[in-house]
Formats: sequence, structure tokens, C-alpha cells
Amino acid sequence: MIENQDTVKPSPPWWIDLCLAIGGIGCDWYCAFKWFSGRYSYCSEPVLRGMVLTVVFCAFVAVLAVCVGKAKPREALQVFFVGSWALFGCIFIGLEGGWPGQPR
Repeated sequence: MIENQDTVKPSPPWWIDLCLAIGGIGCDWYCAFKWFSGRYSYCSEPVLRGMVLTVVFCAFVAVLAVCVGKAKPREALQVFFVGSWALFGCIFIGLEGGWPGQPR
């Protein structure tokens, strides 16, 4: 039995983790599609291969944050989503909006 029940926080619902995972995979898919500049269809082999490699890289960073850092295992999905979102932001700004000083 837990002695200090006042200090125990309930864990967030499972659907939040599911949304973070789906959002991260969606961001990685967009990055892979934009890397090929729309030359291939949405579900072509090069786009899916690039998405899988990007998902594996972001997942590796998340697992590394848990193993080396002081993150909890459930926080790995948050790290995965933040990494995917940061990559999405760089691709979206760099390819769509243009970096400052980049010719259009």
C-alpha cells in the first residue's frame, strides 16, 4: 500500500501517448515526402523508406534520452514527438517558407 497517496500523481491517459506517436509518424512522413520534392506519390517506396529511416532515427534519440538522461520510459514518446516536430519545422521552413536570405 502507498503511504503518501497525496504525492502520487495519476498518469496521463493512454490516448495522449497514441496521439503523440501518430503525430510524430505523420511529421516524419511529411519530411520524407518533401525531401523527394513531391516527385513520388505519397505511398511510394522511396517515401516510405525515408519515413521509416526518419522514424527509427527519432526513436533512437528518444531511447537514448531515456537510457542516458534522466527521462522516464513513458517520456520517450514525448521526446520522439518533439524530435519529429523539430525536423518537420526545419523542413517546412526550409523548403516551403524559405530560410531568411534564401532566394525564392
